[in-house]
Formats: sequence, C-alpha cells, structure tokens
Amino acid sequence: MKKLLLVMAVGMVALCVSAGDAKYYICKYCGTKVVKNATPSNLHCPAHTFHQWYVVAPVGPVPWQCERCGIQVYLKERATPSNTGCPANSFHRWNKQ
Repeated sequence: MKKLLLVMAVGMVALCVSAGDAKYYICKYCGTKVVKNATPSNLHCPAHTFHQWYVVAPVGPVPWQCERCGIQVYLKERATPSNTGCPANSFHRWNKQ
C-alpha cells in the first residue's frame, strides 16, 4: 500500500511540475495542503472562517516531512525552517525522507 501511495504521489508531482511553477500551499489553521500555480481560495476552511495559506516551496521530486505536524511534501529545494504556517506549531521543522 505504501508503494502504491508513493507512486501516486510521485505521479502527481510530475504532473504539477510539468504544469509550470507549481508550489505547495499549506493552511495554517486546518493543515490542508494544495499544489497550485497561484494562491488558492481562502474560503471554506473547516477549522477557521477562512484558510490562511503559506507557500512552502516549489514542487519537485524530493520528499520532505514536517516533524511537528506530519505533513509530507515533494519539493525542488528544502523549505526554510523559518517557514511559518505549521498547524501544530508556529514553524515547520522539515526533515528529508
């Protein structure tokens, strides 16, 4: 099952990378992550009135996981430790997977 999920995630990342300058966005309140070329809509956050989106980094092939909130993303480069918007804490703490 883990291999299937990994293959699906890598495929999604490949599609997003080919789509242009896609970036990961994470909502500070609910932890929702999305891949978009532009800032997503802030409507309908399940944990707050509106989403508060933070850009993590451009999408790429390398998996990173925040040790505080558990969110996993695939990035071209490492997200900076000062990246705010972690739903479990003020700052994400990214570890390469």
